[in-house]
Amino acid sequence: MKKTRVFDTTETTSLKKWPWCLYGLGTMVLVIVGVYFWKSLGISGIKDRNVIDKAQVVDASRAVISVKTRELLRLSAVPLAWAVQLLLCRRITIRLMPT
Repeated sequence: MKKTRVFDTTETTSLKKWPWCLYGLGTMVLVIVGVYFWKSLGISGIKDRNVIDKAQVVDASRAVISVKTRELLRLSAVPLAWAVQLLLCRRITIRLMPT
């Protein structure tokens, strides 16, 4: 007759599974924290690049606006000078003419 031993395996298997659950939970926490920091670093890099791009666009816009303003002033300066000269000549001739 063979003797069989009966072991209570419920307690030992739950204790054996417990460290693996902790390892899995720890791994998941590390992955989540790593993804969070990776994303935050990526977003901050994009924001820095965006600020630099905005500054470049503003500088380029200012240069274009100043060139266009100078061109407009040059185009309008000659007709304005002629108009002022004409008005001054008319006033002088009107004042010099006897009434």
